[in-house]
Amino acid sequence: MSKRIIAAHRPGTPLPDGIALNAQLDAALVAFWLDQASPEQKQWIADCLKNARKSHSWLACDCQDHNGIRAAKPPILMIRNLDEIYFLVRNSSRPEHADTCPFRISQEERRKREEQQKASHRSTVDQNNAPQLLGDLISDPKVAAPSNTPRGQASQSPHKDQLFDVLNWLIEGAGLNRCGHEPAASKEQWQAMKELAGAFEVLDNLTALDLLIYRNHHLFDNAYQKPFYAIAAKIAKVEPKREKAAYLLLVAEKLTHYETGSASIETIRWQDGEDGKRKKSTESIPIFCKIRTPAQEGRGAQDPYLVLIKLVESNKRKIRAIDGVAQPIVSPNNLFPVASDQERQTYFKLLEIGAEHVKSGGRFALEKPVRDRNTPLGDCRPDFIVTRDTGGRAANTLIIETIGLDSPEYRTRKASTAPTLRQLANTLIEDDRSGATPDQVADDLLSNQVSNWLAGESASR
Repeated sequence: MSKRIIAAHRPGTPLPDGIALNAQLDAALVAFWLDQASPEQKQWIADCLKNARKSHSWLACDCQDHNGIRAAKPPILMIRNLDEIYFLVRNSSRPEHADTCPFRISQEERRKREEQQKASHRSTVDQNNAPQLLGDLISDPKVAAPSNTPRGQASQSPHKDQLFDVLNWLIEGAGLNRCGHEPAASKEQWQAMKELAGAFEVLDNLTALDLLIYRNHHLFDNAYQKPFYAIAAKIAKVEPKREKAAYLLLVAEKLTHYETGSASIETIRWQDGEDGKRKKSTESIPIFCKIRTPAQEGRGAQDPYLVLIKLVESNKRKIRAIDGVAQPIVSPNNLFPVASDQERQTYFKLLEIGAEHVKSGGRFALEKPVRDRNTPLGDCRPDFIVTRDTGGRAANTLIIETIGLDSPEYRTRKASTAPTLRQLANTLIEDDRSGATPDQVADDLLSNQVSNWLAGESASR
């Protein structure tokens, strides 16, 4: 069944037959209501609503249809026009939508609830939970960094891993590790990180955003020196004896490690050509410090990466990188974190499953934790967490563990974490990507298990 465009009519009068929407337009209408429509879908809906409004028509929802039989009195969505912008309005005088129908809740109420959820999440990333960004006070304001830190080694920090603390705080606090069935655009992800950093005050009138250098071109030709000195001046103005530090945040298309403890970052460079047109090239830039990636089991993480490098000023007034960390991401245009190529496969398949679920009116959210979660049995870090909405009631969760190796030792370690993981969700699914299982078989098995769970059925454990 599908939604229909029907002629406007008075209550109690016969229901017009109307014209059924095709599957693409029907799915676009749901995505539009959930604020998840692509630009192409938005244009389809704009044209559809405009034409329907001009012909004095409404939309009849199909959520009360059963077994191929149209509801005698379906819920109605009316079409309004404000300055040539067409939008849908729920008709409260007509029958109510089904409990599982996304149109059951108005857009305003849904947006309000989602904003409350976002605010609730933001409140957990407060000043006390944010990582340390600047070092302790130093005795000589001319000495902004210890001179005896060997090249390629990170300076010591009271935190377990200060630089990963910073990067993971940016990822989780900005929500880069959470998405619906459609990933957020890179531009939106960068903006979310900037908003988070701008809301955290490091010193009086100095935010974390003031310490970030977040454009790739600053990596070329030591171009980060100028913004570093501007940052150092801001720090000195507020706290003259504080360590002068800045953070270079960028995407690396490729990361190469050397035995000397240094690394190189391959990234995109745009330059003006002789013909006046901008030209794109890929360049490899040396970084004279170690850039660390998260410790992995399985086949390990692959390019690309979201990279964070700490810059300080030495006692010789030279700027140098003293430490760097890198989190594997889905792609240069999608900063969602992953741990390996196998997890990328799991991620893409989960988005595909989620898209099908949303088309049927369900809700779907995906999360990849980059920091440990606390449970009564100890800390754990699931590979993926899937959340569904159960008809307006409290949402519940599913844990997905990507299996990356065939070795008995690896699988034993994975199995030992299951009781702790089940403290976070009742259902746990293993997605075997070890190589022993063909990709298509793994995809089909994951699709069946997760789809059944999203539909409310019992998934295999």
